[in-house]
Amino acid sequence: MARLLTWLGASRHDFRLLRFYSLASLVGIVVVVAFLSAYQYRAAVGRMVEHETRSSLALANVFANTLWQRYEAHVRQAGALSPEALRLASATAALRRDVVGLMRSTNVVKVKLYDLEGRTVFSTDPAQIGESRRDSPGFLGALAGEPRSELTFRRSFSAFEQVIVNRNLLSPYIPVRAVQGGPVVAVLEVYSDVTDFVDQIDRTQWTVVGSTLAALVVLYGFLWLIVRRAQEMLSAQQGELALRLQQLDQSNRLLARANAFLEATVEDRDRELREALAPTAEPA
Repeated sequence: MARLLTWLGASRHDFRLLRFYSLASLVGIVVVVAFLSAYQYRAAVGRMVEHETRSSLALANVFANTLWQRYEAHVRQAGALSPEALRLASATAALRRDVVGLMRSTNVVKVKLYDLEGRTVFSTDPAQIGESRRDSPGFLGALAGEPRSELTFRRSFSAFEQVIVNRNLLSPYIPVRAVQGGPVVAVLEVYSDVTDFVDQIDRTQWTVVGSTLAALVVLYGFLWLIVRRAQEMLSAQQGELALRLQQLDQSNRLLARANAFLEATVEDRDRELREALAPTAEPA
């Protein structure tokens, strides 16, 4: 810390106020802008994730209300079928048509349905049907009744009817309940394309960073003028003090010379006096 303060111009013997202020303020501005930028981004992303998770919960409720009774038997019996048999089942094709129709005009790009054992009994990407997500934290959380969401960036992703590229995707695991407040009967994973939301957050973040930086630069410039004036006053006072010290040093040297001359004069007079009194002091 002492070395840092010395480098900033805060040496005890040579305190450079303007340099210290300039460098310390620059470090402070960088820290403040970085903190505000990170905080604003995390808060905005958090709000977006919360909003999209609520939307996915609403979709899960719609799914449960409109499709669950129709496909409940298929989901419960899926564990006895091979992945290939699941992909070729007529119920799977019908479920795909209904899911695609349900998710039309939304930002949902993929839907996966898991049974209570974590097996993928349905996916809009047929290649994933039959996979196990038993140990997935998201699946386990939803199975316990707690939705879990994950935001990821995908360079390539297989959506309903096409491959999309360079997209930000939110994939919450949502518990499915046959009746409101009832036990979890399945887990739904809904992939939502939130690229536009993330881009808007990025633009907002740069706006916040730019405005904050501009305000801090204006404040920095105003305070810099004050500190520079203070530095000029300190320099003038230091110059005046140095001049007075120089004058005092000269006065001290003159006084020392005068004292030395006076002492020499006193010694001479004392010696002359002793010499003058010496004959009278000899015995007869």
